Amino acid sequence: MRPRTPVARARPRPGLGERLSHSGIGAATRPLPPEREAGFWYFCSFLTERSRAGLAADPREVARVIWEHNSPGWAFHARDLDRPARAFANPDYTDVVVHFYRHRLGFAPGADAYAELEARLAALPPVPVPTLTGRLRDGPALAG
Repeated sequence: MRPRTPVARARPRPGLGERLSHSGIGAATRPLPPEREAGFWYFCSFLTERSRAGLAADPREVARVIWEHNSPGWAFHARDLDRPARAFANPDYTDVVVHFYRHRLGFAPGADAYAELEARLAALPPVPVPTLTGRLRDGPALAG
């Protein structure tokens, strides 16, 4: 998924968003080709309470599996997961992660504080500029 923060900060200001594109929550409802769609299995999995419980029980292992799935050629070591694993100790970790995926797919509301901004962004037309997206072949990157 593409980060939306730069768009949310720049698009509403006149003259700052001409070179940005965004994929909002609405884009999440359009399916990808099957071979790409399969890479997002965990997005849908987090819609279930079963996956919420699995993430809460073993967040490190869930992260490891996602890393291996999304970056099959990346030979990472267990110690590479140590730094991001510190976030797993946060008591809100599971709730935040699950809400993110549910919101991204349109199954959970966004924050009320950003509702007006989200509505303004959703009403904007696509930005018709050439865009080049890079993806690490064998590094930590999202599938798709």
